[in-house]
Amino acid sequence: LALLIGLPILGWFVSGLFIAFVPEDAIHGHSAHRDPPVVAGTIAAPLAALLARQPGDYSRIELRTMLGRPVVQLTPTEGSPRVIDIRSGRVLTPVGRDMAIALAREALGPGAGAPVDVRRITAPLRAFPGPLPAWRVDFADADGSQVYVAADLGRVMATRTRLFRVFDVMWSIHILNFADPRGINTPWLWGLAALATVVAATGFIMLPGRLRLRRRRRTVPD
Repeated sequence: LALLIGLPILGWFVSGLFIAFVPEDAIHGHSAHRDPPVVAGTIAAPLAALLARQPGDYSRIELRTMLGRPVVQLTPTEGSPRVIDIRSGRVLTPVGRDMAIALAREALGPGAGAPVDVRRITAPLRAFPGPLPAWRVDFADADGSQVYVAADLGRVMATRTRLFRVFDVMWSIHILNFADPRGINTPWLWGLAALATVVAATGFIMLPGRLRLRRRRRTVPD
């Protein structure tokens, strides 16, 4: 039994060491990008006028910036959110390909360069279980960055690097789940944990008998 579970336990140890020692910020590809602040006095009047033209019930009203310009995100109680330019009143979402690229490059900083691939995502991915639809913008930088932009929010939701993709594999090995990285309660994990417990218990049960047998062999004359 010990030989049977030896390989998965080795996988536990190796993946656990990787998860423990690699910094979390490096794994998840957090960017140093921050939205510039909004000066309330400069947008108070146009914001009030804009909200007056947007009747309805909203569960959330958020003031922020988008590519350097002040915007308001209106999340209705039903339906998709809208992001509106406060000064012009133009609805900016859902964002298109070009704006998604601009948001991704802004998030990575001036060294991002041109993207090598841009894809529209409509189904959940292991690397991005966030709001859909979304855009994935790939860059050929040193980290192999992939930036995910939520189309209805006009916002970068995640930045994934090559190191994150290694982490994803290690995490899957650690929880024995290659389908859903969020699910740790799997039959494979239960079964292997139960089997490891049986092996440990039988080892402790057999240990006294093995020690007595060794003592007998040492006391038997030639």
